[in-house]
Amino acid sequence: MPNTEPANQPNSREKSQAQKVNFATNAALLGAFKKPGRKTDANPTSLQLRVSETKRAVWYYRFRGKDGKPNEGTLKFRAVPQDGDGKLTLDYEQAKALVARIKLDAAKTDSERHADNNRAKFGTLEDGFKFYLEHRMTKRDQGLVESTKRDYEKVFNTYLRTRILDEKEYPKPPSEWVLAETEVMQWQALFAAIRKRSLAKARNCQSIISGVYGVGVALKVLDWNPINNVRYLRTLPSLPKKSTHVDTVNLPKFFDAIDAHLTREDSKEAVLLLTMTGTRLLGGLGLRWDQIDLDNGFCFVQPNQVGWKGFTGILPLSDFVIELLKKRRVRRAADDGGYVFPAHGGSVYPHQSRLSDAMKAVSAEFNFKATAQDLRRTFATVSALCFNDNMRKVGALLTHKWAVSKEGMAITQDAITRRYVQNELSKLRAAANLAANFLLELASRAPMSERTMAILKENDPENLRLLNLSAGNEERELQRLALEE
Repeated sequence: MPNTEPANQPNSREKSQAQKVNFATNAALLGAFKKPGRKTDANPTSLQLRVSETKRAVWYYRFRGKDGKPNEGTLKFRAVPQDGDGKLTLDYEQAKALVARIKLDAAKTDSERHADNNRAKFGTLEDGFKFYLEHRMTKRDQGLVESTKRDYEKVFNTYLRTRILDEKEYPKPPSEWVLAETEVMQWQALFAAIRKRSLAKARNCQSIISGVYGVGVALKVLDWNPINNVRYLRTLPSLPKKSTHVDTVNLPKFFDAIDAHLTREDSKEAVLLLTMTGTRLLGGLGLRWDQIDLDNGFCFVQPNQVGWKGFTGILPLSDFVIELLKKRRVRRAADDGGYVFPAHGGSVYPHQSRLSDAMKAVSAEFNFKATAQDLRRTFATVSALCFNDNMRKVGALLTHKWAVSKEGMAITQDAITRRYVQNELSKLRAAANLAANFLLELASRAPMSERTMAILKENDPENLRLLNLSAGNEERELQRLALEE
């Protein structure tokens, strides 16, 4: 009857003939590699060397676990007497260390193995970043939206997957640094190097890495967050406050610039829409026709729509905006792809996502370049003036959830179909029209009403400046101002 046992697996007769060899002795080890057969280490390593008739050798291990059951198997790589590379070949010392780890792992309980698996998810910065993107929850108990993930990925790829520091001192890129072993000074050196390229991006990287550590500490797979120490050391200063903007008293000149320097209707209409609604860049440019009701004058912002930071519900549209959209609808009906501002090409979005060239052209007569965020700040400032510093109403028009609910402006998609929505919607549209008309009057695009003249007389328009609302502090600052009312 033929022998069906696999190669290098001795039968019972061969087992009794196994030789004990002191593998720690070079001469004995070299001799074991030269003679086919099975040799067991005389030292307590649980190692065995098996050499075939063709002199091909492998390391084999065999030991009993806590439960008394045998644990055995062949190590993956070819056995060599010395100078193993750990990738294709293993020498005695490498095999001994590997089996020691296997024995240690076999002695662990299920809960200990589960803990090891969790720690592996925060082994390197790359590991932790992947977990962070997938599981990070915002203050609104929602995961990160896809646009935020794309932004984080772009920063991570540019600054953390490449070697920023000296390659001799730091041969691995930051993404491969072990989170539990990287010290404060190493992170500090990294941020200082990134700061030479861009302070803003250095602060972005600091926030991302701190977020990764924060999640790891919260899950108790990391012991501490070294980025807290980096912040304490003031490694990265705060970004300089924005000092250039379109003052409200310059609105006539700004609207003149829109007419004079934007020759493409697409650009002109996009800038006007953002100016007259105060929407964020991606929110306004990402609007779809199927979410806009031109007859009743509102837009329904859908759940998790990019550019709205968690807001869902009604955005009332002023008469000015409705007329702008109606004209655009007629002009672009054949090739809009469902979007109010479809992409021209080369964009990661199916709609337009940038206005930098248009804003540069509009700013040509000023000594600075206005941004889309400046348009939102302008709308907020004008609305605050219009509503006698009622910041809750301002926040509601800017679609901040805390203000929308307090102002009673939250309307669900289901409620839109009910009769009473017409009464509620009329109030919302009245507020939107009041703010829009006030802005148009300040821009000399509409006759100035007695109400507007009275407000300006009381507030000295020559000294009006925009609210300090950057993209980062906008909601916090509006809430603070609302508490001071």
